Amino acid sequence: MCVMCNVCTLADGQIPAILYPRHTKLGSPDEFCAPFYEAVRLLKPWQSFIAGYSSNSPQWVNQESTQRAFFILEQAKGKQDVQKSEESPCDGGVEGMVEGHTPSVQSSAPCVAFTGINVQFLGHLKKVVLKLGGSVTESVNECTHLVATRIARTVKFLCGISVCQYIVMPHWLDQCNQMNRFVDETAYVLRDQEAEVLFNMSVPLSLQRARQAPLLKGRQLFATTNVSPPYNSLRDIVRCAGGELLDEHDMRNRFGGTLERVDQNLPLVVISCHEDVDSGLCAEFFARNIGVYNPEFILTGVLRQQLECDQNQLFQSIQV
Repeated sequence: MCVMCNVCTLADGQIPAILYPRHTKLGSPDEFCAPFYEAVRLLKPWQSFIAGYSSNSPQWVNQESTQRAFFILEQAKGKQDVQKSEESPCDGGVEGMVEGHTPSVQSSAPCVAFTGINVQFLGHLKKVVLKLGGSVTESVNECTHLVATRIARTVKFLCGISVCQYIVMPHWLDQCNQMNRFVDETAYVLRDQEAEVLFNMSVPLSLQRARQAPLLKGRQLFATTNVSPPYNSLRDIVRCAGGELLDEHDMRNRFGGTLERVDQNLPLVVISCHEDVDSGLCAEFFARNIGVYNPEFILTGVLRQQLECDQNQLFQSIQV
């Protein structure tokens, strides 16, 4: 069998290309241009060869090209001591999260955060930002730019959709490094065709919607016991989207032990799951006509920056 593949196949290594659409997508104008984080993998086996040519090469060999290639490899070496930035999916928290949903950046220079970047390349990308006069942060609330390789439903990415000005591919920094200045982000906004189809969204559209108004502005939410992601992760996602996730103590103080002080006009939303609905944990909410929804109401809603009430609503089980 013959399979036509693009340069991503080489960069990803030992992966059956026919199983991955990203490896068989052809026709892009730059499909043979590997950005920094892919180029390192391609060049790694040639390290000793390039090292030899960097100091003693024939006239037909471009000295500048060999020196740059060796520089890239040297920058990628010894990065195992750099703290890994790949945070867990929505079943875990995220370090460096701060309260509020508005970025606190005052400077016009980019403040950059990273998610899902291989530790081997992270150190180089951070150095590029600092060299060009930008700053690096672990908190998406402080950054203007979030650098990611793909759309992922991690806490950091979902928070970034709500608060970041730009979500860009690592190739943006590779281009900035080549131009020795921060370049326009438009051509480097993150696109992930598979995820966009799967979740029926696009990063540019979601960012545009988030800039217009916080998705959960003015909403109070409560999550029942067995909801996943857990409370701390869901709280960060909700907070960045402009809402407030209440705990049981908050609920009792505001609405009373039996929700007797709930106002029907109050935008209270309950996030639950079938397990908690079947066990009766949502009975009081149903009795007071408070909307109960599954976690996709938040997770997919934030990713799209558009709430889908009908698709994600839960209903009380009918006892026969």
